[in-house]
Amino acid sequence: MVIALDKHKKPLGFITERRARKFFERHDAVMYRQFPMIVILKKVDASTIPNLPQYRIKVDPGSQVDGIAIVNDETHEFVYGMQIKHRGYQVKQNLATRCTNRRNRRNRETLYRRRKFDAGTFKQDNNHKIAPSILSVIGNTEHWINLLCKWINITSASIEAVRFDTQLMDNPNISGEEYQHGTLHGTEVREYLLDKFQHTCQYCGGESGDPILEWEHMVPKSRGGSDKVSNATLSCHTCNQAKGNKTPAEWLEKIQSKSHKTKLDKARLEGLDNVIKQQRTGGSNRYCVWVNITRKKLETFLFEKFKSVECSSGGRTKYNGPFTFFVG
Repeated sequence: MVIALDKHKKPLGFITERRARKFFERHDAVMYRQFPMIVILKKVDASTIPNLPQYRIKVDPGSQVDGIAIVNDETHEFVYGMQIKHRGYQVKQNLATRCTNRRNRRNRETLYRRRKFDAGTFKQDNNHKIAPSILSVIGNTEHWINLLCKWINITSASIEAVRFDTQLMDNPNISGEEYQHGTLHGTEVREYLLDKFQHTCQYCGGESGDPILEWEHMVPKSRGGSDKVSNATLSCHTCNQAKGNKTPAEWLEKIQSKSHKTKLDKARLEGLDNVIKQQRTGGSNRYCVWVNITRKKLETFLFEKFKSVECSSGGRTKYNGPFTFFVG
C-alpha cells in the first residue's frame, strides 16, 4: 500500500500501487518520499472529504527490531507494516571503543584528565539513568511513530506492554479462568519458559542432545504440584522422562548414589543443583532487559500522545501469528 497526502500535505489514507501508477500517468500525483512510499495527490483536498478513515498503530518492541503495523480502526483490517532496525548494539560497541582509546591515550600521555562530573554532586535525570544504547532504541522508535502520525490519520495505538504477564499465569482468576486456562495459557507459559531459559534444558544443559523441550513441573502434579510458573522449568524430553514423578532433590540424591556416573549424569548433577538453588543454566537475558526498559518508555510515550492505548502481552502476539500483533 502507498501512503497518500492531499495537495496541502495532509493525510488522506492509503491507495494501492496500481492506483498510484494511474495517478502518475495522468500527472495527478507526485512522489513525496520513496521509503515509506508517499505520494501527493495534486487535485485532492482533505478538508473537502468527510469521514476520512482513522487508523490504529500497533507496536511490537524488540531489542534489535521493532515491528510496526497500521490497521483500520473500524474494520481492524491490516493495511501497512514495517520494521524498524535499531543501532543499539552498534552504539554500545562505539562507546566501548571510545572508552578504550581514551584509556590508552591517558596511559601514553601519563596525565590523568579531570573527570567531567563529580559523583557526589552530579544529579541524574531520567535520561542519564538509561544507557545510550537503549536511548538510541527508544528515540528511533519514537521518531518513526511521530513521522507516521504526520503522514497517516492515526488516532489510537496498541503496544506489547509486557513480554509475559507472569501474574496472570500464576493467578488465572485475575482476568478469568476461561482465558488463562484455554489455548492461550499453554502458549504463553511455554513461550515464557523458552525465553527465560534461552531454549536450554535446565537439568542437563543440552548434554542429552534431545531437541524436544517440554514444560516440566519441578514438583509433579501427581504429588500435589501446581501449574504455577514458580513450579515450572524447561526440560528436554529425555530428562523429563528420566525424572518421572520425583522432585529435583530426590532425583539429585539418586544420581549421587550411583557408583559410576556418565557425562550426562555429571551434567544433570550440576543442572539439578542450579534448579534447587533457583539459578538458571545457560543463556543470557541482556536483550530481554533492553526490551523491558524500552517497552515501559514507549508505553509512557504512547499514553501521552494518544487518548486510546491498548496494552497486551507477548503471548497473544505469538498466538495470533505474523502481522496480527494484538487481539483487536
